[in-house]
Amino acid sequence: MGGAGRLALLGTFLAAGGAAWADQPQIHWVRGPSSVDLGGQASLGVGERYVFAGASDTRKLMEVMGNTATNTEVGLVAPKAKDEDWIVVFEYHAVGFVKDDDKDKIDKNAILEGIREGTEEGNKIRKQKGIPALHVTGWYEEPHYDAKSHNLVWALLAKNENGSEVVNYNVRVLGRNGYMSVTLVDEPSKLAASKPQVDEVLASFNYKQGKSYAEFVPGDKVAEYGLVALVA
Repeated sequence: MGGAGRLALLGTFLAAGGAAWADQPQIHWVRGPSSVDLGGQASLGVGERYVFAGASDTRKLMEVMGNTATNTEVGLVAPKAKDEDWIVVFEYHAVGFVKDDDKDKIDKNAILEGIREGTEEGNKIRKQKGIPALHVTGWYEEPHYDAKSHNLVWALLAKNENGSEVVNYNVRVLGRNGYMSVTLVDEPSKLAASKPQVDEVLASFNYKQGKSYAEFVPGDKVAEYGLVALVA
């Protein structure tokens, strides 16, 4: 639900390397510094070093990279620098208020196996598109939840049939009416350099007034599943 869906990014991400994301044709980039809207739910500050693509352009880029757009995409941040390949994809899921009562029941082994199975199933679609199969090799960072920020974080390592290794770093930011999925894709060897930049981007993320997790009131729609399902 939350884990395997965006793994498709990993299989084709490296094909975009070698040219600045900001040079991708037919994409309307908002160049930082700027403040942008994320699906009417949140705002994001885009720094001087970054560019932002809105919802429709993010879906175009997903298709260019061999992924199927899910219509949950609300934006994408990428570096301006030509020697950096990472991207961060934002997707909003209006599933209702996700309770975190099960935060102490995260079974990392069962979750990893479920993601592996889902990824292998997704390889059937990748094969149809002529994209190399993708295989999850393990955790880069095991799932953990910050009850103060209401952020659920984990990172997966994977390798495609060409031998290229990639890491999928995930953050789920819980809100009043659903959650924002934030996915960083990069090479493992480059994550130490790219993650601080992504942390900088996320530091400027804010739910709009009335949309934050803390503003839940009885009577609001509640999700049919809890926190653990966002990783599974």
